[in-house]
Amino acid sequence: MPRRIAQKLQLHLAVLLLLLTVFSGLPRRARASHAQGGQLTYQALGNNQYRVSCQFFRDCSGEPLNKDLRLYYRASGTGCADPDPRSGDILLTRVGDVTTGNPYCSAVGTPCGSRLLTNFQTARYEATLTLAPDAEWLLYVTIPQRPAVANVDDAESRPLHFEARLRTLVNGETVENTSPQFLTQDTPVPFVCWRQLTTLTFSATEPDGDSLVYTLADPLAVCDGPAPWTRYPGSVDNTNPQCQVIDPGGAYSATFPIPSFARGTCTSGSALAAPDFRINDFGRSVTFRPALYTPGLDIGQQAQNKYVLVAQVSEYRQLRGKWEFIGSVRRDMLVVVLDCEANQVPNVPLVTAPGFPAARIFNTDSTLIEVPVGQLTEAQVAFTDPNSADLLTVAYPELDPAQPTVENPELLPAQVGNFALAGNQTAQPLGKLRLQPPAAYLGKSFRIPLRIEDNACPAKAVQNRVLVVKVVPYVAPRPLQTYNVFSPNGDNINDAFVIDALPPGSGLRVYNRWGRLVQEFADYRNNWKGEKNPAGLYYFILTPAVGAPVKGWVELVR
Repeated sequence: MPRRIAQKLQLHLAVLLLLLTVFSGLPRRARASHAQGGQLTYQALGNNQYRVSCQFFRDCSGEPLNKDLRLYYRASGTGCADPDPRSGDILLTRVGDVTTGNPYCSAVGTPCGSRLLTNFQTARYEATLTLAPDAEWLLYVTIPQRPAVANVDDAESRPLHFEARLRTLVNGETVENTSPQFLTQDTPVPFVCWRQLTTLTFSATEPDGDSLVYTLADPLAVCDGPAPWTRYPGSVDNTNPQCQVIDPGGAYSATFPIPSFARGTCTSGSALAAPDFRINDFGRSVTFRPALYTPGLDIGQQAQNKYVLVAQVSEYRQLRGKWEFIGSVRRDMLVVVLDCEANQVPNVPLVTAPGFPAARIFNTDSTLIEVPVGQLTEAQVAFTDPNSADLLTVAYPELDPAQPTVENPELLPAQVGNFALAGNQTAQPLGKLRLQPPAAYLGKSFRIPLRIEDNACPAKAVQNRVLVVKVVPYVAPRPLQTYNVFSPNGDNINDAFVIDALPPGSGLRVYNRWGRLVQEFADYRNNWKGEKNPAGLYYFILTPAVGAPVKGWVELVR
């Protein structure tokens, strides 16, 4: 075994033994069942009938999950009180299997029980009830006892409160509505790496085609009551040797629930921390770099690495020519920060479309791929990891199920294109996206959520990404057109050698009439002004990134 690999394995085992020691030494009270996260959603069944679902995540240790949860429904204007005879409560019954989280490498497995590494379980609860037409229904489930966390004051004494809102009567018009449905692959209990840029997604599908607005929200402790935020301490980030970042501390909020700052960019000394916690409504995600990590063995120190993060999705529908709010759902998340040491988060996937210049690709906190309607586009999605020996597992939902459902909808119609993955669970998986959208899909967008996970020990690092495919009008490429005379005399008229419809990334070589190379550009930008070249006739060879070279001549006039 090479020495470097042996040292890395010894380090992983040492960290694992330390974690086992920490968790085996915790008092029994700390292993009691804690509510960690989840959401409440609903589905219209017709005739004022609604199926309400609660997905619930909790600490894996402690007592078994309940067989049912109590759902409260309140008619418009009654709030948490119950003066309206239409209001009431009903039991949500657990359906399907209880599943256990898998945040650790294969050497650790999936611990679940007392005196073991922290983990989570999830269960789904459902019930069907009648909700008559009303200006707004409030649905909620309250589950006692959160875990201790860093950003919510006295969290252990406050319950986890799920809420959803539903309007079934809008300006006198009866409406039915199915709420946005969160994707199951986006776990509400993500483990993230300290001081590493990470994107978490909470994308939802919209069965009714309504318009969705994503915001970050306050956690709720009781019906209509927010849990109070705490303050975070000051810190110093020395990850950039040329510029340490100093944070004086401040208050948590819905839009800044986790301390996250941009890395220092000064050439020397120190810089004041610049907050950098981004919500991307387009990509339905948040991107941040956790700034704080607290080592230690006691419960209070471990709690400083846990953060509540809440995403709210509000939906609007156009009724009688006006956009109306018709409902909202929330996803409560519990983010756990780890010191991943030498293990780094997988790279953001790189999307390219070699040979298809009509497609445009933009990378921010998500990836936008604009594809022209009716035209074939083949893009590659390359997955890599900074730790070259790590193996990557890429997961994504079924994009075009044979029988779509509310929980398993159509994300990318086969008529638009398909996505295939090769080399999964290797160091460099490769995705292939083949698109040729017909005219019926012009202007539509499709989202492909990706979850990239490495196999490092003890905890696996995860990166999330959303590929957004947008169908745009086809614009026929203009033919190259050159002007055979230019006069660089400083009058701002015809001062440079210009090529119309110049493809980006084109190389240009310019020769004098005796065949000597006098000017060369690796990426020509219509910026040759004949500097240091005498008047006369010149020949050029333009080499586009795609396609055959173009030869021609131009006269320089002084």
